Amino acid sequence: MSGVIEGAVIQLFLLASSHTAEELLISAGLNMIAYIPVFIVTLSVLGLIKHFNFVAFDLGKRELDA
Repeated sequence: MSGVIEGAVIQLFLLASSHTAEELLISAGLNMIAYIPVFIVTLSVLGLIKHFNFVAFDLGKRELDA
């Protein structure tokens, strides 16, 4: 999920700024600044999942009635 968010945010960052993808790859500081919104969105989604107890897969022990 983080990769999808990162792809969208990075594209928006490159469109809104005058930087190129090459500059983003070379400059560690610029890369970290561009990743901050991705980190915030990912943490927000995790917080919502924890808050609402969302479960995509229940891998707990199940007993089958036979």
